[in-house]
Parts: sequence; C-alpha cells; structure tokens
Amino acid sequence: MFVPSHIASGYLIGRAMKQSSWTTYPFIPVLLFASIFPDIDGLFSATVAGHHSILHTPIFWIIIIGGMSLLNVFLKIDVIKPISFGIILGAQLHLFTDWLTARTVGIQWLYPFSAQNFHVYDIYPEQGQIPVFEMIVDPYWSFYMENKVLFGFELGLNFVVLFFLIKNSNHIKMKRNIMKHVLITLAIIGLIACGDDTTKADIALATMQCGMCEDTIEEGVKALDGIVAFDVDPKTKVGHVEFKAGMVDLSAIENAIAALGYDANNTKVDAAAYDALPDCCKVGSGH
Repeated sequence: MFVPSHIASGYLIGRAMKQSSWTTYPFIPVLLFASIFPDIDGLFSATVAGHHSILHTPIFWIIIIGGMSLLNVFLKIDVIKPISFGIILGAQLHLFTDWLTARTVGIQWLYPFSAQNFHVYDIYPEQGQIPVFEMIVDPYWSFYMENKVLFGFELGLNFVVLFFLIKNSNHIKMKRNIMKHVLITLAIIGLIACGDDTTKADIALATMQCGMCEDTIEEGVKALDGIVAFDVDPKTKVGHVEFKAGMVDLSAIENAIAALGYDANNTKVDAAAYDALPDCCKVGSGH
C-alpha cells in the first residue's frame, strides 16, 4: 500500500474514535505518523519485496507500547496515554492494510515464532525485486494496478478522505482548490489506468531451434509498441509476454513473430521469412 493510502486509513480511523483521555491531543498526529512509520525500512532496503523488517511485525510494537505503559506507571504523565494509543493503533493499522493489500510480500503476524508471510491475495515476490523508488513506474506500476479490487479500494480510501476534507473546510476558496486538484487527479489516474492496462500471455514457439532464434524473436517482439516485458524459455519453447492492451494485441504479436520466420501459437510462419533464416534456425537443422 502506498504512503498516502496509509495516511488516509489513519485519518479515517482517527475520525471514528470517540473523545476520551486516550484520544486527546496529540493522539491524531501520532496516529497519522505511526500509520506510515513502518515503511521507513523501505529507505534501507534494496527491493520492494525485501523492505518488510521487524517494523512490520506486531511483536515490535507490542514491546514498544509495553515499555511506554511501564514508564507511565512510574511517571504518571497523562500525555503518554494518547501517544501510546496513537502509536499502537497506527502501527497495527499499517500492518493490517499491508496484509489486506499485499502483492509481493505479506505480514509475519507470528514473528519471531514463525517466519510465515500471511496475505489475503496471492503474492508475487519476483515482481518486487526492484528498488522501492521504482514503484510508481512500469513495470511495477502496471503490476500494482492488475488487481482492480485492491487498486479500487486504495483509491476509494483517498477520495473518501478528500471528501471529508472538502466537507469540513470553512473557506469556499479552499474547497474550490481541493475540488480542482481532485478532478485533475481523477483525470490523470483515468488516463494511466486506461493507457497502462496490461495483459499477460504465453506464445508457443514450436519452430524455434537455437539461441540465435531466441535472440531474434525477443528483439523483434520488444521492438513493438506496447510491449512491457517479453522473454523466451528455450527449454519449453514458450514466450512469456506482457503488453498494453490499448496499444497492441496478441494477434499482432503473433503476426510479428511469424514475419520473423517462426510459428507463433496457431499463426503459421511467413514462408519468405523462413527461407531467409540461417540454416541453424530451420527445423531439422540438428539443434
């Protein structure tokens, strides 16, 4: 889950809390800070999938709050109550939403007794082997948007918070400015969502014979507009492609491979292109 969404979830939980000695100032600021603090480990991690340190385990925050509660027993300082409540609520909310929206790594709820990662949806750690600061660009961004339910949930959180901010604003000019930015954001997101909608497919390359064939096919497919990723498994003779459906379709990719001199699924090779292939790339060449 992205940082703005964590802040949004913290804001909504803070609004829902009843006024008491546990929710007096500085409960809300501490809650918002604690709702994003676990992600500080992303600054020290080499990859997205590897950024879940002990800060993303419940036991760490239980120990912190236990220490603060013990301190309050001796010091009797009232402000410790809202601070400790804000920390534990914000941190646990962060872990809960990460568990709910996990895509590359889950939450180790039982750490240190178990290293098992818990998650609601299937996770794909291989997709998270990129630097944290590359999360907002392709190919990770397109992968992040593939789960429409989670992506919609995250967007919904942010726009609900914007609604409350607009509703609670006492200044007409401020309301207009917020609404203007909301509309601009919606337009940008809509363009991104439509333009970056990706599809994955496998392509059988039955007539591929050697490493030269593999290089030729990969270079040819990657040169097409709308290709996000493409690689060939030489053992199975299958190509794995991810492409932007609004820019290219599977049929066009198959036709491009056929034009290079190879069968692609049920699309047969172009005869002239096949004849022009080196002998080592032709069926029966001994490879």
